[in-house]
Amino acid sequence: MSIREAITLYAQEHSCDVTFLEDFDEAIIGLHERVDQEVGNPLFSVTYSMGKILSIMMQRADMTEAEALDDYEYNVGGLYTGPNSPTIIDDISFKVFES
Repeated sequence: MSIREAITLYAQEHSCDVTFLEDFDEAIIGLHERVDQEVGNPLFSVTYSMGKILSIMMQRADMTEAEALDDYEYNVGGLYTGPNSPTIIDDISFKVFES
C-alpha cells in the first residue's frame, strides 16, 4: 500500500477529507492532525517536505535550484484549498544551523 493510499484510508476511517499535491507523493512525510476550533472535529492535512518537492521539480523538469524555488513559490507554496490544505514543512532553510 502506498503512503497516499494509507493516508486516504485513514482519513476515510475518520470521516475527514484530505487534499494531495498532484505528482509529489514521493515528498509526503506524514499526516498533520489538528482539531477544528469552531466545531471540535478533527482536520487532517497531508504533510510534505519542501526539500523533497524541490528535488522532484529539479529532476522532472531539469530545473536549477533557483528555477525550482521560483516555480515552487509561484505554484505550490501558497496553495490554499481550504482547511484540509496540504502542510509543507520547510526542511531546507535552516540546514545552515546544523553542526
